[in-house]
Amino acid sequence: MSYFRHESVDKALVNIAGRMRFSSHGVNAFVNSACIQYPQNTKTLKFYRRFKDKYSSPSKYCSWQKVVRSFSKYVAPGYIINNLDPFSKNEGAGFHRNCCFAVPEEGGSYVLDRVVPMLTTAYFKKAPAFYITNEMATALANTEVPAQAEPQKVLDAFFIVLPEGFLEKVLGLNTESHDAFLVTSQAGMSYGVKTAEKAFSFMTRWVNIDKGNADPSLHFALCGNGKYLSASTKWSDPPKTTNAQLINIGIPKSQALADDAQHKIANLLKNIILIYNYQPEHVSEEKTANKIYSKGFAGNTIKTKYPIRWIGKNFRCKTVQSDKPSDQSSRRVFKSHWRRGHWHHYWAGAGRRQSVLRWVQPVYVRGLNMHS
Repeated sequence: MSYFRHESVDKALVNIAGRMRFSSHGVNAFVNSACIQYPQNTKTLKFYRRFKDKYSSPSKYCSWQKVVRSFSKYVAPGYIINNLDPFSKNEGAGFHRNCCFAVPEEGGSYVLDRVVPMLTTAYFKKAPAFYITNEMATALANTEVPAQAEPQKVLDAFFIVLPEGFLEKVLGLNTESHDAFLVTSQAGMSYGVKTAEKAFSFMTRWVNIDKGNADPSLHFALCGNGKYLSASTKWSDPPKTTNAQLINIGIPKSQALADDAQHKIANLLKNIILIYNYQPEHVSEEKTANKIYSKGFAGNTIKTKYPIRWIGKNFRCKTVQSDKPSDQSSRRVFKSHWRRGHWHHYWAGAGRRQSVLRWVQPVYVRGLNMHS
């Protein structure tokens, strides 16, 4: 397989207009909108328009419209033209494709190689969003997930919206990104790679990165304020395993995911899927009121299409006090800490022959005051 570079993105678009999902008029609109600076041009994108009115975030959660607009940046015309190069592709056996688009092999960032397939899957699969409470998110982050096979029921793509400040206060991250993740399964990533190539003629090196990797993975990304960071975790990974991260130029290495933070994020995302599969009593829906999101007399109203799907809306974490022996001199002194949760198989049903997977919740243990 070999690539032959074309002169420019707009000329390459003209070459394939009519055979792809846009016309010559669409090419002109795309090139013109590329001159508009972010974030204004993202509001005209189909990706943004598909998701922006789905939800209305409750108080103390980042605006859903801001979350969608941040992810939309990476499929905006200006970003595409500045970061992709047009190529002709020779696949051998006499087959030749007039043009495709790919990240430059020299100096190109692997960020687009991952984010474009993820956003493609989210768009075509109409990825839902889950809102999670602070207590539930903290409890799930502190619940270990042992190495296991991928659950049978995993969404190809979904968003997780966390309470504002969760990444910084609970995980110690200062990425300045929004408290929200886009999550894609391994099947979803494969779908995104194939669909992006078929629908948009976008070629990614991600196929080569993940080639021969049979272990199903979860890919997750967060972004905001022009910054993007992503990583992955395998269901077969033992606890506290970390994997390589992809970050864009706007995030210094000091703001990358620390090993402990990445471990807790992996716990959180895996446990959300397990909760969704095996303990749906923690999943609920709640309608939200429409909101006005612009100033002035001509303010526009967000008419939400779907109720918010909550995880752990009424969850309260268990808290216990450390034992206080009568002999004050022999009292154990230790800091407050989490006693980690876990998943356990129980036998249930007639004759206790049915194996049921249940979540054993973590417990927050209050230590003794060292100055009392």
